[in-house]
Amino acid sequence: MCGVISYAKDDIGTISRQEGKNGWGDLTFGVLRPMNTGARTVLAPSRFAGIPDVREAEEVMFQTFKHMDVPPGPVSPPPVSFVPPPADPVPPPSGPSEQILHEQ
Repeated sequence: MCGVISYAKDDIGTISRQEGKNGWGDLTFGVLRPMNTGARTVLAPSRFAGIPDVREAEEVMFQTFKHMDVPPGPVSPPPVSFVPPPADPVPPPSGPSEQILHEQ
């Protein structure tokens, strides 16, 4: 294909990521369009190939065209740091039975 192709939100369709080593990969998306392959014309989706950080590009596409923060599917969640809450102080005794035990 030659030239620039513009896509509207409805043209994007399903976004599919193929990821290889070191985060490089391809994004396939869009409705099927006719593509000439020599003497034949086939229907094929659009594709961005050889993207260095394909997950980041996929997230940008989802944010732009699908209005989602992250793509659905098996994407690892970001790491979460856990800070334990402060220890609760020992509550003061309450009720008559506890007071009796303390008086003896």
